[in-house]
Amino acid sequence: MFNFLKNKLKKIFSKEERENKEEIKEEKKSTNPILGKKISEQDLDELLSILVENNVSVEVAKEIIEKIKKDTEEINFSRFNFKKSIKEELKKALEEIMKGEDLLSLIEKGEKPFIILLVGLNGVGKTTTIAKLAKFLKDNNKKVIISASDTFRAAAIEQLKHYGKELGIEVISHNYGADPAAVAFDAIKHANSVKADVVLIDTAGRSDINEGLLKELEKIKRVTKPNLTILILESISGNAIVNQVRTFNQRIGIDGLILTKCDIDEKGGAIISASYIANKPIYFLSVGQSYNDLIKFEPRKIAEFVVKE
Repeated sequence: MFNFLKNKLKKIFSKEERENKEEIKEEKKSTNPILGKKISEQDLDELLSILVENNVSVEVAKEIIEKIKKDTEEINFSRFNFKKSIKEELKKALEEIMKGEDLLSLIEKGEKPFIILLVGLNGVGKTTTIAKLAKFLKDNNKKVIISASDTFRAAAIEQLKHYGKELGIEVISHNYGADPAAVAFDAIKHANSVKADVVLIDTAGRSDINEGLLKELEKIKRVTKPNLTILILESISGNAIVNQVRTFNQRIGIDGLILTKCDIDEKGGAIISASYIANKPIYFLSVGQSYNDLIKFEPRKIAEFVVKE
């Protein structure tokens, strides 16, 4: 099943030219009460159910529905294809609240080396995602240095070294248990000496958000002064994703998101919740284990994935 979902997501997010779909030609607004129909509370409840059933948090789903209610209160919809029309309103609302951004453009406009701090809980696929991101940047002619600042796990250091060797990307590391901020500082210093374009800083995670982790991340950010802080999340986290986004944003300050394990996410709603709560762009979705399984985020595609015809 996972391979099926992975292929389905890849197809949805492929760069092939979109088929030109004929726009809905019916006039939304109508002064004729026979021809026109307003969205009722029952209709709004049905739209709410679509969101909740697809793992959008109840809190976020209710706020989205309130937005639709406000935006459409003066509109009479054509009775012809009414259900399709209000689903289009839901898609439009989702597309508006989700943000994408071109990471390459940010890097090219920024100073060198462009420092990216990557944070997140243990087990979300952070280290693997860093390798994928490094591959993406290298493929786009960027010289990358990786800082193995997850010194909490010896395995994380060895894992990054392995990825670096396979990708031909230099990894700066210290011994297990070393000061993570010192590793990052040395990586940035080395990046300056070799005129690297980007420094990717891996960090430790925990099984939950605790004070020790947050203080460690605060110190790394204070020392490195990153151009970008990216929170890596699991798309299969369900409602827990809301608290993760809020806590990391309040304590560390995040600039954007990457969602992992999207190939085994049958719903897609947690992506919407994370984007809404963070109010920051999503750069990529990770859809597999290979280095190339990193897909540029497109809000419309997620809206279509969640709100099916």
